[in-house]
Amino acid sequence: MTIAVAGATGTVGQHVVQALRSRHARVVPIARSHGVDLFAGSGVDAALRGVSAVIDVSNVVTIKRNESVEFFTHATGTCCEPAV
Repeated sequence: MTIAVAGATGTVGQHVVQALRSRHARVVPIARSHGVDLFAGSGVDAALRGVSAVIDVSNVVTIKRNESVEFFTHATGTCCEPAV
């Protein structure tokens, strides 16, 4: 099984990736350091090609509600639009 992990290099994401790999899952890391930017949408299509599931542990560092809502609304819309 191939599983993409959004936020793969973050505090929680690192542990999720490690747990999946210990169970012999193929992991596709989704993180800017791996050439995938959820907010900009760059690299998302290629990263999700052939993926069976996505675990999203992405995060935005802010205490402002509006910034958080904007990030997650935009990132979700960018990466998870249904194929037509």
